[in-house]
Amino acid sequence: MQSNKQLELELTKYRQCIEEKASMQKNINDLNWEIEKYKRSHTELQTETANLNDKLTEYTAKYQSSLQQIQTLKVENENLRQQQQRQQVATQENNQLDKDSHDAPKQIAIEQPVPPVAIAEPMQLNNGESEHPDPIIKQQKQEIIVVEEGDDENAPELIIEDRTAFGRNQVSLESAKVGIALVIFCYDRHSYLERTLESIFSVLPPTSYAVFISQQGYDEDVTAVIKKYTSQGKAYWLGFDYEQTEKKIQRGFEEKRWLVYHKISAHYRYAFEFIFDKLNYDQLIVLEDDMEIAPDFFTYFSTFGKLMDSDPSILCVSAWNDYGQRTLVYDAKAVYRTDIFPGLGWMMNKKVWTELKDKWPLAFWDDWLRQSAQRHNRSCIRPEISRVYTFGASGSSEGQFYNKYLRNIELNKEDIDWTDAVIQETVIYNLSPVENYDAYLTMLIGQSEQVNIPQVLDLQITSSPMNYVVKYDNLEDYTVKSKQLDLMDDHKDGLPRQSYRGIVIVRWKNHRILFVPQEVDWS
Repeated sequence: MQSNKQLELELTKYRQCIEEKASMQKNINDLNWEIEKYKRSHTELQTETANLNDKLTEYTAKYQSSLQQIQTLKVENENLRQQQQRQQVATQENNQLDKDSHDAPKQIAIEQPVPPVAIAEPMQLNNGESEHPDPIIKQQKQEIIVVEEGDDENAPELIIEDRTAFGRNQVSLESAKVGIALVIFCYDRHSYLERTLESIFSVLPPTSYAVFISQQGYDEDVTAVIKKYTSQGKAYWLGFDYEQTEKKIQRGFEEKRWLVYHKISAHYRYAFEFIFDKLNYDQLIVLEDDMEIAPDFFTYFSTFGKLMDSDPSILCVSAWNDYGQRTLVYDAKAVYRTDIFPGLGWMMNKKVWTELKDKWPLAFWDDWLRQSAQRHNRSCIRPEISRVYTFGASGSSEGQFYNKYLRNIELNKEDIDWTDAVIQETVIYNLSPVENYDAYLTMLIGQSEQVNIPQVLDLQITSSPMNYVVKYDNLEDYTVKSKQLDLMDDHKDGLPRQSYRGIVIVRWKNHRILFVPQEVDWS
């Protein structure tokens, strides 16, 4: 009895240590992000200072030029004034001659005097720039000035969009932007969220996308970050309150430690219903608040989203590769199918949501989506090199696998043009329809040299990577062999991660390695 109490005490201490570690890691991450923001702000300040100096030089030159023009106009005005005086004197002399002469009056043609030119002194603006005296030019300059609210009570405010649409849960079908929807789920990691949003808006196209930030709860720091973007009309704000739901719990997971997964699943359902059902979007990209994205992120989803809509054998499009560590990837243009839902940056369409929503799970939605009952023999598109990178070392899963697997995921740096004709004729053609992909894999396997794991480990990097096949008997055999390359061993629904018909494709020393079952089921 004493030993059990002591064990419980030790377990309690262990849990406290884990919680303290997670809390410390979160604080470290927040501090690192603040340092990074300071560095970025410093760089931006230097750039802004240089730009202001350039503008000051430009405006000084314009001012000097204006002064010279004014001086020229003054000289011309003085000449015209003297000419007018001479004309007046000549007129007076002629009039006097008319009076004294008894001859017939002479008609003297007098040149109409030119009125003097009014010289307008340049008005000094707050930044020292001379405002042009020409009212037309002045009007043109005023037309391009955006008047912020409160700058000038008499000046008309330039309203770009209806700001009420950007309040919490205020966006409507009428006010929502047209295009592909993108949602970022967040809770209490404000620095993570800000970093994610900065990454998104650094590559977001000016049109064709509507950004939503879906907040669980009311964290003040997170709210402040959200308002920074909604106040500029950059993103719509969705708000979810778990306490306002029925708070149903999945049987067998009543313990408090599982509550967070119920909240997440309910939050996802809420956002999906809002965006798909209320706002009637056809496609949705899903991100979390701890992700950075690649330069070609949006063109990737735009291209393969169209493929998903046209091919019923595609369940979703993912930007993530579970086996996307730096040592396991090589080709930025390589794209594959997988039977296992990858998550972490993905897209689905309204058709799939309509199919799933009535049976959406109370918890563990991602593992639920990986089950065959939801897949129905459909697969997801996934890249060889990930288009998203997760920096979330702390979170609901307490950084599960992060240090060993996720930290070393390679984020694509190339801005691939996925509309390129060569890519369309090769990559896209090989992916869809599914018969094309099966034929492509069959050819690839047939042309590859069969090797064992020791031979794979002995491979060296070459200028012309080759394709190799490693056969395995069953899931246990695959686990033993794949562990030699440090692949994850937490399989999903009885299948290896990222597998398609049991085939797993990775890179080793740039060579393509295909783990292939002894008997592939192509049915």
